[in-house]
Amino acid sequence: MPPPCRRCSGLLMSKLRASSSENASDYDMNALFQVIMDLGRLPEACYLGESSRQYLRDTEVSMKELEYAQNAVGEFGEDNRAGIEGTLHRISAIRNREGKVVGLTCRVGRAIRGHIDMVQDLLQYGKSILFVGRPGVGKTTVMREIARVLSEELQKRVVIVDTSNEIGGGGDVPHPAIGGARRLHVSEPLMQHRVMIEAVENHMPEVIIVDEIGTEADVNACRSIAERGVMLVGTAHGERLKNIVENPTLLVLAVVLLIDLVIRQEQRSEKGKFVVIWGRRVGVLAARSSCGGVGSGAASDHRMKIQSSSISVYALLPLIGGVETVILGDQEARTRKCRKTILERKAPPTFPFCVEMRKRHYWVTHRTDRSVDLLLQGKKPLVEDGQRTSGPVLKRPGIGQEAWALHGLGFAKRTGTKHLVANLVHKWQFVAPKLQDGFYLSAFVGAGLPEAKTIGRISATFKGLYLGLRSEAISILNKAFPELDILEQDCEEMSWIESVVYFSGLGKGSTISDLKDRYFRDKKYFKAKSDYVRTQIPLSGIKAALDILEEEPKGYVILDPYGGVMEKISSKSIAFPHRQGNLFSIQYLVEWKEEEDNSKNKDRTTDNGAVEMARVWGEKYFLENNARLVRAKTHIDPYNVFRHQQGIPPAATTLKAEDMR
Repeated sequence: MPPPCRRCSGLLMSKLRASSSENASDYDMNALFQVIMDLGRLPEACYLGESSRQYLRDTEVSMKELEYAQNAVGEFGEDNRAGIEGTLHRISAIRNREGKVVGLTCRVGRAIRGHIDMVQDLLQYGKSILFVGRPGVGKTTVMREIARVLSEELQKRVVIVDTSNEIGGGGDVPHPAIGGARRLHVSEPLMQHRVMIEAVENHMPEVIIVDEIGTEADVNACRSIAERGVMLVGTAHGERLKNIVENPTLLVLAVVLLIDLVIRQEQRSEKGKFVVIWGRRVGVLAARSSCGGVGSGAASDHRMKIQSSSISVYALLPLIGGVETVILGDQEARTRKCRKTILERKAPPTFPFCVEMRKRHYWVTHRTDRSVDLLLQGKKPLVEDGQRTSGPVLKRPGIGQEAWALHGLGFAKRTGTKHLVANLVHKWQFVAPKLQDGFYLSAFVGAGLPEAKTIGRISATFKGLYLGLRSEAISILNKAFPELDILEQDCEEMSWIESVVYFSGLGKGSTISDLKDRYFRDKKYFKAKSDYVRTQIPLSGIKAALDILEEEPKGYVILDPYGGVMEKISSKSIAFPHRQGNLFSIQYLVEWKEEEDNSKNKDRTTDNGAVEMARVWGEKYFLENNARLVRAKTHIDPYNVFRHQQGIPPAATTLKAEDMR
């Protein structure tokens, strides 16, 4: 039996201890979750996994055995919980009406290193994180490991508000699993919020960790701590962020409808307005007439009991920004294509990140503000989906209805004057291809850039994407490319799919939903060609190119850096060969709107099946891969059913023209 389980078995009398060790031999004791001892019932062990329960013997638990265990534990707190000194185990008691213990739940606690690998990158942001999940998914284990990582690896001043001694273990000396974090005891569960404020005022922490946020007082304490600039890491019971957003709203609407029904049944003639308020006593809702206080009318005497779980969910609502009803004007409602009365997020969330622990090894991470806004609009939130397997952590597209989002940073910097542009573009050649793999920095150069305010004047726009923190991006770029002088206001944090909108060219104010709109109202035509650069262009050559671009206001160039991962892929690995050995690509673009000019600017390179004619450009574009592509085309599509003016034709075909119609 592993040491943690051995310490827990000390609560059992010798006979029960012997039978539990014997019967547990067929099970993985590292998967032992808890031991249940209820008076008059068979003792049982619960394990993680499919075969989750096992009876430890065939005789019932006696009162003598419960008293033995209770004496071994000592005094229980007001929350009927106790710990075993020097361990992470938790013992919870069930009492009868007289207060006598008639059942025990012995929860096995363990310190598991590496258990937060799915969210460890979030800790470096310094932003507050809320973990939600049903009991048993490992929230407390996560808090313990986060305390260690923040205090030891990131060298933060961490204080744990340990209400039930579950995070730091029983006894006065905290368990080594929390690293260098300090631990504050809480004498009574209802005093948790006071100890949270005490931690900030007396001990100057950079991070506060608190388990099981559930009361209105806890929520207010969290908001106060966040306003002081202290990072919070907390847990709350609940399945998903969606439950916190939607349940309280539905609850209030249900009460309004019920009050309305009562009024109709009583056939009141007065047309008074009623609002719903939360009573100060937990679990009570009251209806108050706008014509008077409580007790001024028949309907005001009606009260209804609400389940405590619903109240708990309502109490958590301010942590994610709260919800309020907003009445829109007619024009705004038409613009948004929605009703005039809508629900919106009331304020910034206390916890910028929310992690749903669906299972022990399957977590979903939200940017709280964006997910709440989307949920209130009836849309699917964008999330990062992490799953731990026997190998490394997989972060992949969400399972089910969710979409995937990577947190990144997009930024842009515009410059002017031809001399400055020439020097910046020249320096860009030496910097952009050598930036680390998670950094992308492109350059748009010309006299007619889409975002330029003045046509005919040379300008450059540097657009970038970095998968990481804003501070890291600014630091990296200002060291490698100080001439750009990137500032914090030049950078914007966004999800991966939002970056697609950012680089799509759809225009300012476009949203993710615009990506699905394939109809361009402002129809434009363009022609583009590419070159691939293997050695840096001298400054004199760049200045000469700018002189040419200055004379063509409808044209501009896009410089896309290679290097990084592109440098690791050989030209023969896949069909597109221009990777290894190239510093960057140059796209030459000309745009116009006149439809009558469109027919004059099409490349007509080949006719169907004209392999020799296609080889002229094919070998330039695909290099040595052209012959392989012709063979593949001939094998897969010998009749050239899927054809394009610049497509690869098959080697030969006997198909007649009328057969292809």
